[in-house]
Amino acid sequence: MHYHSPTNSLKTDKKGIHLLRDPILNKGTAFSREERYLLRLHGLIPPVYHTLPEQVALEWQKLEKEETPFAKHRFLRTLQDTNETLYYALITAYPQQLLPLIYTPTVGIACQEMGRIWTSPRGLMLSYKQKNHLVGILKNAKEKDASVLLVTDGERILGLGDLGLGGINISIGKLSLYTVFGGIHPLRTLPIVLDLGTNNPKKLEDPLYLGLKSPRIKGAEFDDFLSAFVEAVKEVYPNALLQWEDFGKDNARRVLERFQNDLLSFNDDIQGTAGVTLAGLFSALKQTGQTLKEQRFVLYGAGSAAIGISDLIVSILIKEGLTEKEACDKFYILNSKGLIIKSSGLMEQQERYAKTPSDWNVNDPKYITLEETLLHVKPTVLIGTSAQAGAFTEKLVKMLCQNTERPIIFPLSNPNTNCEAHPLDLIKWSHGKAIIATGSPYPDIEYEGKIFTVSQCNNVYIFPGIGLGVIACKARRITDSLFATAATTLSRLSEKLKRAPDSLFPNFIHLRDVSLEIAFAFAKEAIKEGLADDISDEELKKIIEEISWKPSYPEIT
Repeated sequence: MHYHSPTNSLKTDKKGIHLLRDPILNKGTAFSREERYLLRLHGLIPPVYHTLPEQVALEWQKLEKEETPFAKHRFLRTLQDTNETLYYALITAYPQQLLPLIYTPTVGIACQEMGRIWTSPRGLMLSYKQKNHLVGILKNAKEKDASVLLVTDGERILGLGDLGLGGINISIGKLSLYTVFGGIHPLRTLPIVLDLGTNNPKKLEDPLYLGLKSPRIKGAEFDDFLSAFVEAVKEVYPNALLQWEDFGKDNARRVLERFQNDLLSFNDDIQGTAGVTLAGLFSALKQTGQTLKEQRFVLYGAGSAAIGISDLIVSILIKEGLTEKEACDKFYILNSKGLIIKSSGLMEQQERYAKTPSDWNVNDPKYITLEETLLHVKPTVLIGTSAQAGAFTEKLVKMLCQNTERPIIFPLSNPNTNCEAHPLDLIKWSHGKAIIATGSPYPDIEYEGKIFTVSQCNNVYIFPGIGLGVIACKARRITDSLFATAATTLSRLSEKLKRAPDSLFPNFIHLRDVSLEIAFAFAKEAIKEGLADDISDEELKKIIEEISWKPSYPEIT
């Protein structure tokens, strides 16, 4: 069997039960009378006939009967492994309701419980013990023409830590969003997890853990395996976009910088998070009437996400006329040891933000707290990427409000249990003045007779459009300036398509249109920067439209 085309028709020699067991080919009760006869399906499926919209309505009824988010996630994954077109049609019909179930926060539970829910193969699981056989293993994938690969080693899943092989569910979940919102056909996506061991003692002792029960490889052994993996990808998928996802803090940026000039790739935790956060800031500043130059930033959490956010904003400030030092001086970043100060032990990417606050009155100059930082800096923007629940206390929020009329507070840590503050508390403590965006979804909040929309600073606003743009213009490389372009486009669309007057982002029902706009803007900027061959705007729009897939049953020949 081979797939002839990922769009209007699929050619296969499968028939009967073997065809029904292929989620790409299976149409369930939507097979026509002629197809049932030609494909030998009579007796194998119920005699009724349903259209795809009718099937969507029936699956929605079934889903509503599931009682917990995790049960709903399992239902959806089973549907994806049974009838992929119906799965995507269902999500497309109910994006606002289903996004939290197929991705954050529920996907975190799926990663934790991978050994308890895994039933059928999807994507590839590559062990470091298979380093010399990676080319052959990549060729085992049914997605022979994959355009987007999403790769994790499972070391830092959301804010849940090292989940090892369970990270495959992050890759599966995010690639589903590439398809739903970016229109990239399922056959053009390939989820991959690199099983490099785990340092999670619970996984090592769990009889249901399916990954290698050995400590994580590191150092030269890690680097050698990554080199072998990248070379294998370049041989089997030479034109594909590779997204690095949820690598540990010691490796995420290092891996990105090591391979980004040699392989068409980006890191969503670093660059995608930065892009959507920048878009959120642009939207927030439209509400305050201020400029980016006027802001003072405190970031609680100094990992790859925080540094990525800071680096992207700094690049914008430099374009607006500030020197690099002037731009970096606006940022105060804290890790578990307090404010980053000039001393030994800093990661290279943190050094440009290190301070020497010799004139500050603090209890311990070697450990400057978040409270002491807020007291001296008087920031206008507070961003959390620490995974420390409750870190933004009532006292700290009230300190912000004393110096800033409309403080911008983004507690971005995922899942909800790791969020630095509940948005309801932020609204109460600021008396409704704070402009808020969270990493995970929250319902709207009522406070003193007013409804507040909790904006979700979700990377899904950015990466599907970037993936589509890369494919459309055949970009050779991805730069930070392209993420700035995506952020600017998203902010412009947010003003037009936002779900409420105080919302910073569009309603999810508009995400398909948002992704198409971002894809076009991204591709135009890539062409402008010489990172893709020149094509006209009209041709670019035509290509984007042609390759953007919407769930519909193909003709099977």
